[in-house]
Amino acid sequence: SGVGGDSAIWLLSTKDGEVIAIDALTKQVKWQVNMPSEVLSRPVIAENSILVRTVDGQIINLDRSTGKTQWSYQQTKPALTLRGSGPLLVARDKVYVGMANGRMVALMLNNGEVVWDIILYTPQGHSEIQRLVDVAGRDELYGYVLYVAGYQGRIAAINVQKGQFLWKREFSTYTGVTVDAKAVYSSDERSHIWAMDRFSGATMWKQEKLQARNVTRPVLFGDYLVVGDADGYLHVMSKFDGHFIARVAVGDGDDEFLGENGVLVPPVVTDDAIIVSTRDGLLYSYALNDLAVAK
Repeated sequence: SGVGGDSAIWLLSTKDGEVIAIDALTKQVKWQVNMPSEVLSRPVIAENSILVRTVDGQIINLDRSTGKTQWSYQQTKPALTLRGSGPLLVARDKVYVGMANGRMVALMLNNGEVVWDIILYTPQGHSEIQRLVDVAGRDELYGYVLYVAGYQGRIAAINVQKGQFLWKREFSTYTGVTVDAKAVYSSDERSHIWAMDRFSGATMWKQEKLQARNVTRPVLFGDYLVVGDADGYLHVMSKFDGHFIARVAVGDGDDEFLGENGVLVPPVVTDDAIIVSTRDGLLYSYALNDLAVAK
């Protein structure tokens, strides 16, 4: 699930459902607690709380100093869900959570009380696969508007003050969304990259040339979008019209790891670099001018 925390405390979770807090100064374990099940998303710090999401659908608030549970929240979990969970989003004393049953929930940070609970998409079909509507990707808050998307469901903009839709449209993704002042960007289940108008949801452009490459969520890098794919390539495209600018084979030249550099999680973008973690745990950093020009 990755490392969470801040400059004072580092947070780890394990396959056995343990959450471990490490003092960043002394490098010693501060506390260690067991969760009800495996933790697949990064623990998040919010004020004096640590928020954890478990694979069985629970949201658990732990005391930052002791690891003691302060409250937990859970909804009925469907029989079939996507493996993995989107990161919890915390803003203005509230926690925003996409659920595996196609609902979006806002909780009070201090006590877990439900502020609003709305249906992003209602499961449909006869089989459990057809009824799979997990909201498992990354959501993003822009001002007082929450942008969220689910698998076999919808992408939508929600007014978080009222818990009401501003717009919504049919869409299917397991990666989530990225937002800037004008657009909402996402990669759908077929690995098509979309840009949609932030205010209406209308399609601005669609890039289909990465179909079936299992791309990550697109991330912004200045005027560009960057995605990684399961074959181990980084693709850079214009955020204005989706045309390709550059691409690179991650780890190209490292013959020892050839074919093992699939990118399964979104790259991390800094002011001047793109940082990529591969399937085999190798870390690479690229400047934009390091990338080979796309053909």
